[in-house]
Amino acid sequence: VIKNGAEFRDLGEDYLAQRNKSQKISHLRKQAKSLGYNLVPQAI
Repeated sequence: VIKNGAEFRDLGEDYLAQRNKSQKISHLRKQAKSLGYNLVPQAI
């Protein structure tokens, strides 16, 4: 922000939770694949 002179932009309170959730899902999918499983998304 200071270095580039860009304007501050608040990403929201849920930003990190969503980001961590996406990373966790990706990690679990890779783990499952390495164990020979295929994860299928389930509609809620």
